[in-house]
Amino acid sequence: MTTALTSHPAAPFLDQLKAVPFIQRASFAPTRKGNERFDGTLTLRTEQSTFKLPVEFKRSYLDRASTHAVLAVGAASRRASHPLIVFARYVPRPTGELLVAADVNFVDLVGNMHLSLDNKYARTVLGRPESQKHDRKRTLTAAQVQLMFLFVAEPDALKWPVRQIASRAGVSKSKAAEVREQLDALQARAGKERQWPTREGQDVLLRGYAEVLRPKLFLGRFRSPDKKPEDFLTRLPADLAQTGTRFSLTGGPAAGLLQHFYHGSEIPVFLTQWNPEIQKRLRLLQDRQGPVMALRAFGEPVFWRTIGSLIVAHPWLIYAELMYSEDARAHEAAEELRREFLQK
Repeated sequence: MTTALTSHPAAPFLDQLKAVPFIQRASFAPTRKGNERFDGTLTLRTEQSTFKLPVEFKRSYLDRASTHAVLAVGAASRRASHPLIVFARYVPRPTGELLVAADVNFVDLVGNMHLSLDNKYARTVLGRPESQKHDRKRTLTAAQVQLMFLFVAEPDALKWPVRQIASRAGVSKSKAAEVREQLDALQARAGKERQWPTREGQDVLLRGYAEVLRPKLFLGRFRSPDKKPEDFLTRLPADLAQTGTRFSLTGGPAAGLLQHFYHGSEIPVFLTQWNPEIQKRLRLLQDRQGPVMALRAFGEPVFWRTIGSLIVAHPWLIYAELMYSEDARAHEAAEELRREFLQK
């Protein structure tokens, strides 16, 4: 059953699409329960054809990480012959140009759009400004994001005592109590069958990691004398053994260990401590373009699973790091990781 009620969230996007000259009719059907990868299906009717496109809502701003996620989903959808369309709050020109270059369909609330329908119909509008300014002031804190990653890694943590939550996430008890209360309220509004993270919550995780948490965790970039990333990873456990430093891998190396799909050239490593002695033991020289990235470890989600002699972070952290990367292959790897480990 299609939805055409003006109160439905899809209604303003349908209005923008109905104004396109070659669109005779536009309707939206929400995704049925149990198949929640996309938010619904858009049906567009022209004079000669009917097109059905999976829809993904983006209610928050498309920052770098969430744009990368959209590009990865769009590429996977095209390969499956089901081209995606994004209903976005607002798509600024630079983001729109990225989506157009990747041939990802989108429409926003002010009429910016890109439609490419089976090489028969096309329309692109970029550069329309927002009708009013929205406050994009950063409201997330690093502690909040740390707690969010704990809750996605350990869904039952919402029921734990505050002291245990704080200890496992590496935050204060007061912050743990505050965020748990907020998420409890969100879950109550969404319904008991919906678990954190919701689709919108996933965007918050990506944005929070890229804009808030990762900058705080970042310790520096370095290069090693090893010719291959594998050589550095092979000696990493032994080099750290006598320092009492726990470590784990994230990003490409962690994804490679889990799926053997992508390794990448960058080596992001979480470490419980960092000092000149550790840097010397690892034989690392500071280099702004170096492949080894040292990140301060926080809480238990960082230490998710042991594979051989190496430890990897929770898949949500790996996913966020891959989406932070500028490498398009990392985004493809993130989408593969999401499908196998994170899709409900």
